[in-house]
Amino acid sequence: MLGELLDKYKPLSPFYQNYKLANHLPMVLISLSKMGANHQRLEKYAKFYIDRYHLQTAVADVNMVAIDHKNWLNHLGCYSCYSSYLIFFKNEFSKFGKDDFLVHYLPQFINGFAVHAYHPLIRLALSVDAGDDNDIPYAFAYWAAGFWRLSDQKPNFDLGSHDDILSHIQSKAEFNKVQASGENIEIRLQKIVTQLDLKKLPVLNIHENSLKDIASVLAKLYFSTQNFTVLHGVTSCHALRTILPYFKSQQRQELAIRNYWLSLSVVYVMLGCPKYEDIPEISQLLPTWATLFQLACEHSDPHVIKLVYSCYEEYCHYGDQLYHAIAAQKLGLLQDF
Repeated sequence: MLGELLDKYKPLSPFYQNYKLANHLPMVLISLSKMGANHQRLEKYAKFYIDRYHLQTAVADVNMVAIDHKNWLNHLGCYSCYSSYLIFFKNEFSKFGKDDFLVHYLPQFINGFAVHAYHPLIRLALSVDAGDDNDIPYAFAYWAAGFWRLSDQKPNFDLGSHDDILSHIQSKAEFNKVQASGENIEIRLQKIVTQLDLKKLPVLNIHENSLKDIASVLAKLYFSTQNFTVLHGVTSCHALRTILPYFKSQQRQELAIRNYWLSLSVVYVMLGCPKYEDIPEISQLLPTWATLFQLACEHSDPHVIKLVYSCYEEYCHYGDQLYHAIAAQKLGLLQDF
């Protein structure tokens, strides 16, 4: 039943407001369904969301470029090529099948996790999580049409742990002076990238718990700051964990984590290098996940809905109670802390 509903709304453009913002509907419907929302609630939310954000069906550009194997990399970042990319990736998906398709094409996007404020990555991961194979070509077409490469510059020194890296960034005046304004996360992030020498950002020393450590940093930073951009870090880290197995080799998985961390380092500079500390043990009794799910499913904000679901998944995977606290905090059920 969820699949039918998702298919019903797939023709909607992944963008709105002249490509500036992301259509969250498929991501939210999956999150709601995973938290127990019934079909009536999903339909009601879909109508609300489409009306509120004036979502439109994706329309092919009148001068639509034919995308094929020879030129598909040449048109990355062309918003008007979305429909062409969708045709291309649908054909490729039919040819490869799910697993081989993901293994083949994901590495091409390994330097673009931050595209459109991480939403193509999140959409892809939630589609994989929900078994919505039909949406995978849509997620890739979205990613390709909005693509921009974070950098081809390689950091030139290894500082080790994430804590060391953030302390290093905080200590450098050149990073603290960088500022960027803009109406959304991506515009600000792209402006920051033009001001930074990314080779001066140290590379993360990858080990078997690197993604867990990154997730912990993001959880602490979000709990401390309630920053909207950091929220996307929490949900995108869950997304990367979901799709990471499709970067088949250990070398590719390590590169994916390293590149993802580089994007977060740029985000950290963009936010003004906020300090974070270890969170004291949370002693108060937290609401049950069932209670949090019920409240999240009644909520109208797509970011609240997605965050609560991602927190639950990360809590189940890592066993970190902080995710439980973040979900309660976001829903207004955590006492002053």
